[in-house]
Parts: sequence; C-alpha cells; structure tokens
Amino acid sequence: MDFMIDGLVDGRFVTANGARIIGAGRVVILVFALAFPLVTAPTEFGSNLTKFNALLVFAAFLAGIVMLLLYRWRLASQGPRRTRMPLLVWVVLGAYSFLLTGFCNETLVMVFTFLMLVSLWTVRSSLTALIPPGLTRPLGILVAVVLISSFANLHQYQALLGHIYRKTGLVTFGCVVTLFVSTLIFLGSSGDCRRVLKCLLLGGGLVSAVGLLQFFGADIIFPQEASFFSGWRSYGTMGNPNWFGTYLLLLLPIAVGFYLETGRVWAGAACGLLYANILTSQTRGACLATAALGLMLFVGLPAYRRRTRQLLLLLLVITAFLLPCHELAILRRADSLRAEADMALTGSNEAGTARFQVWRYALRKLPAHCLVGSGLDTLAYLESPNDPAPNSKAHSIFIEYAVTIGIPGLLLYLAFLWKSFSGATPDPISWAFRAMFPVYLIQGIFIHDTIHTWPLIWLLTGLAVRYREAPLVGDLPAVSPNVAVASHGAARASATIPPP
Repeated sequence: MDFMIDGLVDGRFVTANGARIIGAGRVVILVFALAFPLVTAPTEFGSNLTKFNALLVFAAFLAGIVMLLLYRWRLASQGPRRTRMPLLVWVVLGAYSFLLTGFCNETLVMVFTFLMLVSLWTVRSSLTALIPPGLTRPLGILVAVVLISSFANLHQYQALLGHIYRKTGLVTFGCVVTLFVSTLIFLGSSGDCRRVLKCLLLGGGLVSAVGLLQFFGADIIFPQEASFFSGWRSYGTMGNPNWFGTYLLLLLPIAVGFYLETGRVWAGAACGLLYANILTSQTRGACLATAALGLMLFVGLPAYRRRTRQLLLLLLVITAFLLPCHELAILRRADSLRAEADMALTGSNEAGTARFQVWRYALRKLPAHCLVGSGLDTLAYLESPNDPAPNSKAHSIFIEYAVTIGIPGLLLYLAFLWKSFSGATPDPISWAFRAMFPVYLIQGIFIHDTIHTWPLIWLLTGLAVRYREAPLVGDLPAVSPNVAVASHGAARASATIPPP
C-alpha cells in the first residue's frame, strides 16, 4: 500500500498512505456513533460532564487525523496568500483564549479544532470533491458569526468554556463542527454512511433498553436520580427525559427508513424500541414531532404503503401495551397538555412547565443582542438584580440562538441545516434525512440543544450531505483531493459532451 500512487499534485507524486489515514478516521467516526450515546455517569450533572469529556477526546482525534491527512496530501502550503489571514486571526484568538482561560484541556482542544478548520478553509479550493462548495461558504460565515458573538461580549470565559452545567459553549461548537467536517472527509460512499447509521441505531437500541428498564422500575444507570423525575419517566443514559426524547426523535426516522427499505426484523425492532421510549420518556414535544413524522411518512413515501401499514400496526400494539402501565401514566402526562394550554391562554409564567417565564426573560434580553449575540451558553449571565435568570437555557433553540448568536446567526444556522438535510432522492434513507429537519424544528420549539444531542445533530448533518453527494462523488475521498477534483470534472465533462 505504501508504494501505490494516487496521482500527481503540483508535479509531486502523492502516495496512497492517505487511504490508511482515511480508514482511521472512518473507524473513529464509527466508534463515536456507537459509544457516545452510551457513555454516562450516575448523576445528571456527571452525565453532562462525561459526555463533554468524551466529545473532547473524539474531536481531538478527528482533528489530528484531518491535519495528518492534509500533511500527507501536501496541501498545507497550497492556499493562496490572501487566505492566510484566517491563520493570523487564529493565532491571535488562540493566544487570547489561553490568556483568558489558562492551559486547560478544553481550551487546548478548542484551539486545535479551530486550527484544523482554518487549515481546511485555506485549501478549500482543493477539497471541492470532499466538501461541497455550496456548504463551505455558509459554514465559514456561521463559524465567523459564532466567533464574533463569543469574543465580542462581557462573558467571554463562559462563552468559550460553556456553562458549568450545560457545556455547550464555543469549545463544544468547535468539536461538533469538527465532527461534521470529518464526516464529509472520511466517509466516501453511501455504504460508509449506512454503517455509521447502523452504529447509531445499535447504540440507540442499547440506550432504549435501559430506558424501558427505568420505566418499569429498574434503573441501572441513575440510581441516585430515580426520585428526581416523577411519573415513571425514562431517560436512558441522558439524565433528563426531555433530552432523551430529542435523542430518540432524531434516530427514529433512520430506523423507519431502514425498515421501509429492507423490511428486516432488526429494523422493525429498532423502530419499536425507539418509539416505545418516546412514549415512556413522556416528552410531549417529542410525541408531537413523532405524530408529524407519521404524517410525513404517509405523504412522502406512497410507494411503501404496505410496509408503512405493517409498521403502524407494530406501533399501535406497543402503544396499547404501554398505555395502561403505572395507572395510565403516559395518558395522564398527555392530558396535562390541556392544563398547559389553559395557562398559556391566561399568560401564566407556569405555562409549558414554566417555559413561558424563561421565554419572557430571554425575549427581554433579545433587543440588546439581536445582531451580535451574547455568546453561546451565556443566557444565565445576562441577568440583573431586578431581572434574575429563571434558567440557564431558553428551552427553545429559536430563542436560545437568537439571543446567544444573534438573529443573523440563528437564520444562518437554520439555513445551513435546511441545505444539508434537503435532497430530492426518493429512497427511504434520503427521506429519513429530510424528515429529521422538520422534527428537529418541532422539538426545538420546546427544548434547547444539549451536550447529549448537539453532536448527534451535526453528525447526522454530515451524513445527510455525504449520502446525498455519494452518487456523484463515489469513493473519491480515497485519493488525493486534486486528483479527485480533476476526475470529478472529467466525469461530468464526458457525460455532457456527445461523441464525435
């Protein structure tokens, strides 16, 4: 393998060692997809911290492999001079970050991941076969907006490292963007994407088994937290039923897509486990989004009506089995929506499980931060003696990001997700990716991104892009990017020029 030739780059031969490096990157992504949902601790706070530390480790490995790949492809010196300015900005902000936070592990990983992102930006013209050009610019602008919001505020320390409990600051943002970019670089075909999706479902099945045990009174993960949530609510390895519901909701379209495509028993079992835990988590926003997913299924895939009816029958049986449990706990939780609606009509702060109070607080802070946000994870630090923060999060991705990265940042983020998840291919897996975006938005009305689910969203975003582009790109990441670009262009040219 060491002596094989991939191609000629600027007059220099590039060996196929890059294929080994790409293989290592794929392995890390597969391990992340399987292991990240499983890592936890016996308390809710400990679970957040454990997930955060695990994300740091995986992001550092992925960033290191990407940098090694750029070195192996000898692209480090190929960026034009005008693109060297981002490197200077990185040096300044990196040095300032160390002065602000000290040489802690979080800052080291953040600076390293952003070095990788800056390096990719400087040679982006050579990577068009790996990272679609239509996403490079929106992603670069979004990263710039988040950086400006993080450093142009009075709470820079918190914006960089994140809230001590939430852990969704700039460090985490750098890690999840690294995960997205690595997915595009290391996965070269739809088959690679399917393997990652199956790892996600395997991890989701294990977490769901834990959730069902919790619902029936056997909590093997959080024995100290068993009395924190009333009403027999399952929360898996996430420490919170609402976070657990969001996690399940993101995986359910994948399981449905695999079942419609293959009709395999394992895919049906995955659908059943995920759906059962959405019910037992009693997360009302996730239940509403699941209902919307069902409507999208009937409208979007009419060619799979037979398997759709089979799946619906399975879910009805699961529903009928779980509803009577614990004196109709699931139904009583659903019935609480009526009381919540009545409180909302009267303008009570307790509406939406006190979400109205948090939303009003955040909206009062919005005018001062609508253009340049206050920085990721800083909502709680905007309080004043006369206006204390009722919570450290806005419990809505829309309000949370409008305040912390500004309305332009929120619109950029949503547009980036929409562009990534959209696609016209009618197969079930492509449908699953398209369905993730609206269900994420529906659930996002009631809940913010968390350290448990934010990395998953960015991983799925990268998978959606790579899966959509795979028919055109094929296995091009196995060769040097310049050769890939040339081959890609030649293939398009030969397809459009008629023979003489």
